[in-house]
Amino acid sequence: MDNISINKANYLYWLGRYAERAYTTIAYLRRFYDEMVDKNQDAYLEFCSRLGVINNYRDKKDFVKRFISDEESEMSIAYYIGKTYDNGIVLRDTLTSKTLSYIQLACNDLKKCYNSQEYVVVNLQRVTDDLIAFWGAVDDYILENDARDLIKAGKYIERVELYNRFDESKNLKKAAIERLWRYAINLKINENTSRQVDFINSEDMLEYNSIKNYIDELSKWGVGQ
Repeated sequence: MDNISINKANYLYWLGRYAERAYTTIAYLRRFYDEMVDKNQDAYLEFCSRLGVINNYRDKKDFVKRFISDEESEMSIAYYIGKTYDNGIVLRDTLTSKTLSYIQLACNDLKKCYNSQEYVVVNLQRVTDDLIAFWGAVDDYILENDARDLIKAGKYIERVELYNRFDESKNLKKAAIERLWRYAINLKINENTSRQVDFINSEDMLEYNSIKNYIDELSKWGVGQ
């Protein structure tokens, strides 16, 4: 981590978190949308509760429209994608133009969705595809190992947080924590420090909070980007 400033580390961390927040939230939105169509039109109320979103929506249609497109709300797909782009622009020299282009595509495809009044959630698949391509580009085109590992650490911290909110299975959460652990170990090895950081608890289980706190400290997450 010696070659990465605290400010840059913060942008890398939040790039990973916002990109994953957009990707995984879209997946949950599609799941709840199917339930709204097939079974319970008020299923979005549970979705809002799990994410901590204040329910000021008139009905299902209003929820879908605004949760996708309201750029002013910090609880919307548009906001998550916008913050991903903002962080990406700052990091464009690290990301490379190829990697950044997939974030731009996600922005464009999202705007096509709601500018044309296509608020059917299935149309978000194009944005999902762009984000998948972005993650592939992160692996292929970012040459700085620490930068790539910090982005991926942010990604898996966000995934675990969302898995907890939506009560995913222990196996899914365990798999996400194990991936996070691998990136944390890489960052720990490269950090020039003599301090001891233990990611294992007394039962030889990976300790998520210890890993998250370590990554948060590296990125000074409280600054927020």
